[in-house]
Amino acid sequence: MNFGAGRLEIIRKGPRSLPGYPPLLLVHGAWHGVWCWQQGFMDALADHGHEVAALSLRGHGNSPGGGRFAISRHGIRDYVDDVATVAETLTRPPVIVGHSMGGFIAQRYLCDRHPAIGAVLLASVPPTGVFPLFLRLLRSEPLATATAVMSLDLGRLLHDPARAARMLFSDALDTTELLALHRLLGGESFRVFVELLAPRLDPTQAVAPAAVIAAGADALFTRAEARSTAYAWKTRETVFDGLAHDLMLVPGWLAVAAAVSQRAVAFDGPDRGSIEAAVRQAGRGSIPPKRPATQARHLRSDPGLLNAR
Repeated sequence: MNFGAGRLEIIRKGPRSLPGYPPLLLVHGAWHGVWCWQQGFMDALADHGHEVAALSLRGHGNSPGGGRFAISRHGIRDYVDDVATVAETLTRPPVIVGHSMGGFIAQRYLCDRHPAIGAVLLASVPPTGVFPLFLRLLRSEPLATATAVMSLDLGRLLHDPARAARMLFSDALDTTELLALHRLLGGESFRVFVELLAPRLDPTQAVAPAAVIAAGADALFTRAEARSTAYAWKTRETVFDGLAHDLMLVPGWLAVAAAVSQRAVAFDGPDRGSIEAAVRQAGRGSIPPKRPATQARHLRSDPGLLNAR
């Protein structure tokens, strides 16, 4: 089923992108929705000069197709279709910014040769999938993981706020903040989980490059997995030491937003001719020529920048 842009929950920030600042399309991860970008992250990206859009994938947030078991009708291809539907509403092909599961969707989007300037992967599912993560969860959270799998209800993995805090959030969040975020978490498609156990993804087929940003205190994905993701995309990862998996929601997120903008601007730089040629070869359209910059934008200062490497 094709959920048109009119049915999906979509939030937009900023005017048309400034010259040299490509549009950004934000794609959330498992259990999340568009709300995870609305705690300041979207505003910061818009302040840098980007047109910014974020969507709740089908079955998430206020988009249709949700429910404890109804959400499991949806697969990765369905989520990619949602991203493509929203991307078509932007002023030109965007940079896809994907977090966690959304990072895998962004990779699949590029490998399916949809029009894009690039992707920024935040604490992303690796191209090789989540089977190692599944094994780690069986060891660290055996009862919750087994219950979620046997009930075909991945939402049960995060029913406990303390467990959600360990897996997603920082110790720096106070109890009020943690409980507020925990109430926003939803379910996830069991079908998507199965598809991510052993996916087939070949970054050499991608129509555009990707940048990798990792969380140094990520409880889900290891430094080695971030490094392997970067290797697959022929780049080097940037690691924000001390930040938890939901690095757009924990202290230090402002520096992450600045890094996302930097990577996106770099994609729109001198090498974009080869990207445009690849998009045209794919028969999916073309990227308008870059206009000369007319306004300088400066990154906000943030102590978190000192922790990125």
